[in-house]
Amino acid sequence: MASVAGWRQRKRDDFAESSASGHYRGLNLAIIDQRIDWISASARPGGRALGLESFARRLVADEAAFGNRIEGWGTSGFVGETAGAWRWASGPQGTVVQVGGEQAQAWALALADLADHMSRIDYCVTALDAGNRIHPDEEYWRDWIAGGRPMHGRTQAERRQRDDGNSCCYFGRRASAIYRRCYDKGKEDASRFPAGAWRWEVELKSYASEREHARITSGQMHKDHPRRMVTAAFAAVGLAVPFSADSAEIPHSTLRQPSDADRSLDWLTLSVGPTVAWLRSIGRLDATLAALRMADLIL
Repeated sequence: MASVAGWRQRKRDDFAESSASGHYRGLNLAIIDQRIDWISASARPGGRALGLESFARRLVADEAAFGNRIEGWGTSGFVGETAGAWRWASGPQGTVVQVGGEQAQAWALALADLADHMSRIDYCVTALDAGNRIHPDEEYWRDWIAGGRPMHGRTQAERRQRDDGNSCCYFGRRASAIYRRCYDKGKEDASRFPAGAWRWEVELKSYASEREHARITSGQMHKDHPRRMVTAAFAAVGLAVPFSADSAEIPHSTLRQPSDADRSLDWLTLSVGPTVAWLRSIGRLDATLAALRMADLIL
């Protein structure tokens, strides 16, 4: 088996040199951010579950204070709440908690200490291609088709194209322990990321996430660990990434996603505001204020 694995890896290396994305290895694009992007954690019934639920309740309350709605959430017999980046639910089998985005990175150590298991951990790296030198969605896809079995073995690939011009490539099976994706973050979240920002993600489950759980708990998390994990995961299926240990890092705002209140106010400003102005211009202000129940709000 070792000789077969070695042969396959040599084939991957040889292919990478001549592939459409082969030039990625020498680019060293600046890294905008690298971090944990998602955590699914759980604790068994008893004191551990109560502690995890109490912790998650506080973070859901913080999201509500920030302007997010608290709504009911549940899964597979578990019942709880969700708001913003956080969700929790409890049931006869204990408590589950999920968190995404920058909040996952910020609270990873606390969750690792409280949880008995981490069933999923995602790492991400976002790199800036200011010169429009790469097109991973197209180049990875061409490489995958050209590479054949020596490149990726039995790993599956999928490419999805969206109406807004963004597209995403997926490598692996969603149910497998390691699942990879790459997409245009500048198009997916233009309000927080510049044009040319590309995101690489690796989703870890089963033995892979439990291994990372142990690593986080032990404090053995180097600041470059997300980059190393992403690089290794893509290299395992013969795909190079355009960043390395020599890549510069660009300070990036860690502002949270707009809250539900922010989005509602944007909707009022962009959609309701012009309508109210028009109704006022034709002499229907009193009826408009009544329809909006302004008197009730003022009181």
